[in-house]
Amino acid sequence: MTATDLRSKSRSSITRGSDDHKRIKEKRSEYDSGTIWFMFYSTATIVTCIKFLLIPSYYSTDLEVHRNWMAITYNKPLSEWYSESTSKWTLDYPPFFAYFEYILAYLAKFFDKNMLQIQQDPYMSPETLFYMRLTVIISDLVYYYGVYQWIRLMYKRKPHIFTSLPAMCTRSNFFQSSTSFSHIVLFIFNIGHLIVDHVHFQYNGFLNGMLLISMANICNQKIYWGSFWFAVLLNFKHIYLYMAPAYFIYLFIEHCLIRDSRGSITMKIRLNILLRLIAIVIGVFVVSFLPFIINGQFYNLINRLFPFQRGLTHSYWAPNFWALYNGYDLLMARFYRTTDRQSPYTGGLVQQSEHLILPTITPAITLAIIVVIIITISATYIHQQQNNNRTKTTTSRNQNQNQNSVAYAPEIRFLHLILLSSLTFFEFGYHVHEKSILLVIPSLIPLIFVNIDYAQIFLLISIAGYYSLFPLLYKEAEAMLKVLLMAIHLLLSFGTLNSRYRIVKRWVIEKITTYVDSDDDYGTEHEVMREIKDEFRENPPFSFLKLPLLNVLESIYILGFIFIHSVYTFGPYIFPDAFERLQFLPLLLISIYCSVGILYCYNWLFTMFFFTS
Repeated sequence: MTATDLRSKSRSSITRGSDDHKRIKEKRSEYDSGTIWFMFYSTATIVTCIKFLLIPSYYSTDLEVHRNWMAITYNKPLSEWYSESTSKWTLDYPPFFAYFEYILAYLAKFFDKNMLQIQQDPYMSPETLFYMRLTVIISDLVYYYGVYQWIRLMYKRKPHIFTSLPAMCTRSNFFQSSTSFSHIVLFIFNIGHLIVDHVHFQYNGFLNGMLLISMANICNQKIYWGSFWFAVLLNFKHIYLYMAPAYFIYLFIEHCLIRDSRGSITMKIRLNILLRLIAIVIGVFVVSFLPFIINGQFYNLINRLFPFQRGLTHSYWAPNFWALYNGYDLLMARFYRTTDRQSPYTGGLVQQSEHLILPTITPAITLAIIVVIIITISATYIHQQQNNNRTKTTTSRNQNQNQNSVAYAPEIRFLHLILLSSLTFFEFGYHVHEKSILLVIPSLIPLIFVNIDYAQIFLLISIAGYYSLFPLLYKEAEAMLKVLLMAIHLLLSFGTLNSRYRIVKRWVIEKITTYVDSDDDYGTEHEVMREIKDEFRENPPFSFLKLPLLNVLESIYILGFIFIHSVYTFGPYIFPDAFERLQFLPLLLISIYCSVGILYCYNWLFTMFFFTS
């Protein structure tokens, strides 16, 4: 055995633990104790109270958008829902969301009938504001149910996969040592939902709830229910197509392809499973779209759902690869001064535009990039499954290896595919909104105690992603609210994750110290174990800047948000003339800075996928 193999084996065994049966028993005891559910309902109640306190806060034009959609579905026949254009805020969500607005409209008349009038000018009243806020708060019960499904899955059905750290949970040390506390607060206290849904105004919480329900069913081997809920979700908001390739790859390879006696994938298909899945998806889409097809509205509906005339980036750039592309194009144009044209994508308008120096990106180019990446992921996944299953078969014969090892757990592979697929569309998609990052973060939370890499990625991507939402709340009244919400998120995420992994680190050092200090001579093994022990205890340069779980560079990046926020907040007061001339500069800085962190996490996930079995 080489030193590298021993190092990998040692770390793997340390992470997973040595006694799966004992760990499962501890986790199920924690689940049955009632402590988890006390924390779940308490956290949900506290967060719901915060949502009620946010009712009178700032709201965006999205509230008028949804009010107008209610008016359209209430006053117009179904045949005119996707052609009505009195207001510029036309209906552009899939049919199930239109039906949802139709139901809300019939309840709205008990609060203020005037909100159901179709008109060109915006309408607002205290009753309208209260009712619209209330619909978001109540619909978030779907999100709570999705979290409930995941807590059951992680702590009762499959604790050996999702919570592989030692339990060590009692009522007295629950906050310091429990993985369940971390999962609950990070799921429920989602500051992205608070900012976007309960201040800015949208319905992301209840849609993400359906996503959690779907993923929980898939991970619980209820693939038909999982597919059903995902198909329903697509007919509520088509942005979740970002995750469709992951569903297809996983369900087709894991459940529709037959494996041979060695565990290798063959090209033989389980037609019964495949046809059932196809029937479920088609059935949901038929129920959703058929009324509009019958009424001759299909063409209008498709045009509303996919408006490619809007341009590569939104008025405020989403923090993705194209933000860096735009920024580099702008920098090159200013540096070389090869054109007198003004940058068309820094004017705050939603429109198609040409780049100044670099090639202009069209929808076809973005689609081609995404297709190439998805095909690469699919081919790599098939190759890995063939190699992994052959390895499992061989090693289990020689070493009696546990076939249910976390390294080969399909649940982990599925969630990793979800992350790669959604981030691929987020990074390279056409006209991506900054709010799309809210699709990614909940999918990462179940993995934070599977591998420390996932915990580190969660810290980076959640901070960068949530901060990228700050410009949505641009009024001074919400300035302190944004900072307070981020501070609470930092406290909860760094505090809970660091406390858990600090326990593991202490346990690792104790085990390795016992091993190294033993009288037995293991030769190379001793040297490798000493190296691992030194790695745990070493202090790299500038270690005083290190944040929990992150290295120095990652910590400096997180601390850099203090500078970015200072420029964004105080820059217009310190340099009023400069910021008057460069009004887009603060938004540009936020987009580019956040995009660096999110792209870094995307590359990290790709590295894990391609080079880790």
